[in-house]
Amino acid sequence: MRYVVALLGVMLCVSSNSLASVCRDVHLAAVRDEFRSMDSSQSISSAYGYLCKQDASVSQQAVNIGIGTANSIATAALAAAKIPSLTMTGSTNQERVESFCNITSKYLATMDVSITQSSIVSNDKLQSLNQCMEIESKGLRIVRQSMSETNLVVQLEKDPAFNTTITSVSTDAHVKCTGSDLGDRNIADNKPLGKINFDRAFTIRCARAPIKPGEILFEGADVSINTTVTPYNIRWPQSEKLPVRDAQKIAGQIKNLNLQISSLSTRLIREERLTKLVQRGTTTFGSADNIYRERINFPRPFPSTPQVFTSIQGNKDDVFSIQIYELSSTGFTFGLYRVNGSRWGGKQTVDWLATLE
Repeated sequence: MRYVVALLGVMLCVSSNSLASVCRDVHLAAVRDEFRSMDSSQSISSAYGYLCKQDASVSQQAVNIGIGTANSIATAALAAAKIPSLTMTGSTNQERVESFCNITSKYLATMDVSITQSSIVSNDKLQSLNQCMEIESKGLRIVRQSMSETNLVVQLEKDPAFNTTITSVSTDAHVKCTGSDLGDRNIADNKPLGKINFDRAFTIRCARAPIKPGEILFEGADVSINTTVTPYNIRWPQSEKLPVRDAQKIAGQIKNLNLQISSLSTRLIREERLTKLVQRGTTTFGSADNIYRERINFPRPFPSTPQVFTSIQGNKDDVFSIQIYELSSTGFTFGLYRVNGSRWGGKQTVDWLATLE
């Protein structure tokens, strides 16, 4: 097996046996999404490189993030891979992670898949998970995090047994943040916050300005809550909503297209109806001895027997009479007779029209 070691992102170097709900629910869900975007071998090799050593034992990184979290990552990777033969066994998280390392090592050996050691931590959301847990292990717990198109709220609590605190907040120019007990001043300028009162939860509220005033399209932003342990980075994605003006324009275009479709549908129905009611054609033939007969088959059968009208184009000195017989819904036969003579030379053309109207 080939092992490619690529240490990417920020490694979690501290132990945390329990996760705050924000760390678990928000960031671990993002890790699962990361696996879903990979193919089967990528999801397995990435998880293996993060949770297991080269000898198929459990890695220190898996211990650092907590065996329960490691089990969740392994489960998500196997679910994304959708390989029935790879099934973890064991009744405890530790046993299941050990089982994952064992079965995955054997599978990757047969597939000759490169292992990218710890590659999944290059993802910014997983990096936030690592940071979230590291901060919590030092007594600063994120108890709430909510995000909308315009507002971001992060609420933190502090364990008085630790000295960990928030030092500053930094973000992009179109984002303004305030902190509870710090007044209305913008704290998202990377300047020292000073002493923070953690007698109750400390809340950071950020507001994002639209790209253009009066519209609802927002650029993405990065908000960093800097602490004495490590920064906690939050990626605020670009808004996918369209500005009202563009939405109204598109709605108008859709309305016009619907009107055009309706008009075309009416025309098609009319033309289809005419096709069923009216058919026409032309036949040309050469010289004959006084009488010429020909069978005409309609391109499409009529639902019932139509009326047939004919006209003759030819030499002005020739006078003809035409008779229709054997008329049905599928065709007719005509007989052409020269009235002022017998044989004729040159070409003659008969135009016909059949209709149910």
